[in-house]
Amino acid sequence: MPPAGTSARRTSPSNSTSPFRRFCTAQRSSATPPTGPPSRRIGGELRAWAETYLADLEDGEGRQRYTGVVRNNIYAWWILARATAAAYLDDRDALGRAFDDWRENAFDQLEPNGLLRHERGRTDGLDYSIYGLKSLTLTAEIARHYGVDLYEYSLPDDDTSALLRAFEGHQPYVVGAEEWEWGTGEDGYTDAERTAAGSVYELAYSRWNRTEFRRVVEAIGRPLYDRRILGWTTLTHANRFELDLD
Repeated sequence: MPPAGTSARRTSPSNSTSPFRRFCTAQRSSATPPTGPPSRRIGGELRAWAETYLADLEDGEGRQRYTGVVRNNIYAWWILARATAAAYLDDRDALGRAFDDWRENAFDQLEPNGLLRHERGRTDGLDYSIYGLKSLTLTAEIARHYGVDLYEYSLPDDDTSALLRAFEGHQPYVVGAEEWEWGTGEDGYTDAERTAAGSVYELAYSRWNRTEFRRVVEAIGRPLYDRRILGWTTLTHANRFELDLD
């Protein structure tokens, strides 16, 4: 990953070389079996692929690539890729390892003000920061479905949830990018980036029911869409506190 302040094509689900992208692509390609092999065989092949993929991420080339690096958004997406594959396989041990790694290492770059120091200094620092925040949040969302509360996890010597601190730290800039003193890329803070940022704040608002998070989704305008993973978060995650749901 290039140093802060340089332009780079981010390692993301939109990049076909990303491990998370490969997993999502494999799921889509197997969703509708081609004529011939029965769906059971297709499902078995996908499961075998996911098992190989997860093993590679944990102990093979994937691990060699993603460990020993600066723990920035790439590291957080690596954890998410592992959690996603483990959830698909219902591998509780692998899920536990991913969640433990998230707790122990994913917030190495979190600053006291809630910003992510390895992301904010980039040429497109605001978008990268929300991109990193999204990967952290999606792992917490997977954990929620398994009865594990990562949303309220706090770092040692801090009474505030690490995720909450990050959402609070970025909130003023998501709705007021002109206040961001670092980079916003050659094209500035685009409408697409603003909408993508708002989409993850639907999850934050649903979790904590905070007025400042409601202002984000209202200022950007519902319905909000996540172009990478979650889709229409307003339809799937909005205002969970009004429902009888965990």
